[in-house]
Amino acid sequence: MRRLVLVLAIIIPALAAQTKGQATISVDDASLPQVVPQQPASQQFNFPTAEIKDPGTRPNAMFKFATDIMAAYTEADRIKYLDNLFRLQIVAGRYADAVKTITSLSALQISKASPQTGANNVQYEIVARARGQTDRGRIVI
Repeated sequence: MRRLVLVLAIIIPALAAQTKGQATISVDDASLPQVVPQQPASQQFNFPTAEIKDPGTRPNAMFKFATDIMAAYTEADRIKYLDNLFRLQIVAGRYADAVKTITSLSALQISKASPQTGANNVQYEIVARARGQTDRGRIVI
């Protein structure tokens, strides 16, 4: 459970909030994901609360949840899109894709972002690279 909370707190901050039953996650024009009231103009995703609580079903539930959102997610602002996409890719275990997305994001932000944003991107890239190595059995973290 501690690892899940850490992942949610780092990758998808809005999902780390306490929810009761099924939280509704909305993909809309603002930022992804947000826990919001039902809005007819946005696509709705049910957060798999029961599956997340069970360590046996948690990895598959998070993979499916992130994959479903990635398939539907659109955003006109390229920087926002890439910033949200790499987080979803990490949750879905697509670490090599996440590294590529972070690289693209960093290139777009080079003159616009604060040093802190750049440092955060580097941290996420390190996590994605390390998790990718772990999945290939090369290291254990």
